[in-house]
Amino acid sequence: MTIVFEGGFSVPIVGMIDRFDMETDDPHEAEELLIEMPPEGIVITMLMSDLNPAIEEHGCRN
Repeated sequence: MTIVFEGGFSVPIVGMIDRFDMETDDPHEAEELLIEMPPEGIVITMLMSDLNPAIEEHGCRN
């Protein structure tokens, strides 16, 4: 799974965390995403609540 930003920049999702702070494989349970930022490979946390407005505006593909 990846996140694609405007302009085509994409980053891989390397993990998802649910509301119990446990790793999950279900994107519907995820509250936080762990994404790897190139080129250094730094892993950052992105909140699903920050992404929801963009998903609603542009649509979500599973």
